Amino acid sequence: MEYIGYQDQTHSSQNMFRTILKATSFPGSIFTVPENLETDNVLYSSTANIIFTLFDIDTKIFIDSEKISKIQNFITFNTNANCIEKSNHCDFAIIQNKEFNIENFNLGSDEYPDNSSTIIIEVEDLVNGEELIIEGPGIQKTKSISPTNLPKNFQSQWQNNNFIFPRGVDLILTCKDNFFCLPRTSKVLK
Repeated sequence: MEYIGYQDQTHSSQNMFRTILKATSFPGSIFTVPENLETDNVLYSSTANIIFTLFDIDTKIFIDSEKISKIQNFITFNTNANCIEKSNHCDFAIIQNKEFNIENFNLGSDEYPDNSSTIIIEVEDLVNGEELIIEGPGIQKTKSISPTNLPKNFQSQWQNNNFIFPRGVDLILTCKDNFFCLPRTSKVLK
């Protein structure tokens, strides 16, 4: 396997980290990754950029995909992060399958809500799915998002996630070179 990561690790990961922070600050706003990374169709370039920026040897990753062994090899080879089998113990999850349940992930604790999972969901499209209206910090009034490939009961799962705040998961939805964030502070109205 060939290393696929950034040529200039320091500056590229800093640039991508700033992009992730900005996306988290403005939920539902679509951002394009600074570098197009070829992953042999194992992952989207946006997912790979997030991996190279946020994963390291201490990161625990859960993967839900038909390509699990290829994704594990990619992550382990390029970042040394640990792939685990229990979703409720992961720091990050990479989801390529449509049906998942937020409650199966690490929701953090009242003392340490920041220990919860961030779920990276690869979707087929960020704008042509069922419309959802979101509100919350970083959103002026409301915002419309329309990702595809979310579970049928996503809205009720997300409402439960809001209910346990400050605990709960954060989401990053990726598609090709683009992504947007949906932090636990965002509410889905419709």
